[in-house]
Amino acid sequence: KKWRAKVQNVATISYSFPIIWILLLSDAFALISSQSSPHDWSKGSKLDHQRRRAQPHSIILHSSNSDTPIEEQPGQFSKTNLNEIRGNRYGSSNNSTILSPDEVARAVNVAPTLEAPKKTWQRAWRMHKRLLPLLHITDWRKETRLEDSSLNVACLWWKALAANNKTSPIYDNALSYDLLPSLTRRLISPKLICFYPRLHHANVEIRTAFLDQTLLSIIQTISSSGKKKKIRFLCMGSGYDPRSIKFLERDLVEECWEFDLPNVVEAKEQLYRSKRFRKRRPWLNMIPDDAMENGEEKKAGNIEKKTLIERLHFVSSDLNDVQTLEKKIDAVLTSPSKHNDNLKNQEEDNHVEWYNIFIFEGVMIYLNETIPSTLLSVCSQALVRNNATGSLCFADRLENIPGGDEILAQKEMKRNGWELMKWLPKPGLARHMGFAVPLGGGEEFRLK
Repeated sequence: KKWRAKVQNVATISYSFPIIWILLLSDAFALISSQSSPHDWSKGSKLDHQRRRAQPHSIILHSSNSDTPIEEQPGQFSKTNLNEIRGNRYGSSNNSTILSPDEVARAVNVAPTLEAPKKTWQRAWRMHKRLLPLLHITDWRKETRLEDSSLNVACLWWKALAANNKTSPIYDNALSYDLLPSLTRRLISPKLICFYPRLHHANVEIRTAFLDQTLLSIIQTISSSGKKKKIRFLCMGSGYDPRSIKFLERDLVEECWEFDLPNVVEAKEQLYRSKRFRKRRPWLNMIPDDAMENGEEKKAGNIEKKTLIERLHFVSSDLNDVQTLEKKIDAVLTSPSKHNDNLKNQEEDNHVEWYNIFIFEGVMIYLNETIPSTLLSVCSQALVRNNATGSLCFADRLENIPGGDEILAQKEMKRNGWELMKWLPKPGLARHMGFAVPLGGGEEFRLK
């Protein structure tokens, strides 16, 4: 225990103790690859590089000592709204309505984040950012090369680090781990994760645990309501988050739809269909009758002639383009199930009601001003317009709520067609976690 404590003290400084030798090479690699690397996340994507040539340098914001820095492009927000929306201002007036990291961690049954000064959190993030190109240096194939956008790649590593711990409630049977490069992923193998201080990945673990636990509770409530309903996820700006696959593997949902930027959607779809990922999780590409997980036969339900991976659908979307997004959501809510091939199953599907769960995780903090509130309204109106049932689950940053005031949250949700049923604020930029049902709906949860 004494040696582990000493190791963690050293790791707190570098955040990457098992790979400290790589740090010595990072500067040299950055100089060599800055002009030619196709996935140099320390410099950004090619599109980001072109934008930076025409715009001033980006601004790095930090909301608190327990959150991830966010890169903002100048000109997106007015000076009066930038701090309020992005959470850069995190003063004592807001702290009284937000639980401490320890309190939030206990609420979702995870270990708390490490108490460390703000400089330590910033240093850890800078180290990780510099390491990302090296961690993916072997991903030269197009099918496994990831396009970064809004910390998506870094967040994948944080989730894999947290989900590789068998004692964590978000343990995913190495799903996130299987999305990482073959060689460098060993640096966060189960035997090494104890040496990593609980910084950014622990913060991500808290919101992931909240979402997973809340979604599971929603599914159980709907399944036990006595009504024949199929569960559908609509994940907004999900990046490389593997939640859809995780719930499909466990036979908890019928299908999932993910909305994100075209480059992210294309990269994620290629990664899921890559030989490397298919080899690591072969049951995802089998018919559910034959799919095996941990030696046990998976349940097929009413699904025929479709693999688990084919029940996950990607939709290229710019969430800032609300009008286009609204049409795409309507198309999903009104379309019959894509995994029913024969006429009999299609007729059965028409008589089965779908329950649609909208999921937002750490995406609203990157959207233009007023868009987060507009998206809430778009989702609620889509359910009403298409006579559909559903709910909203989020771990994000709502507008018009500087801190964690539940009364303000209730008003914000009501303005946009939702009734807040669960509320848990936490420190950080994505400080608002909760669950909501459409106004006048959600009878199952009221009875509960």
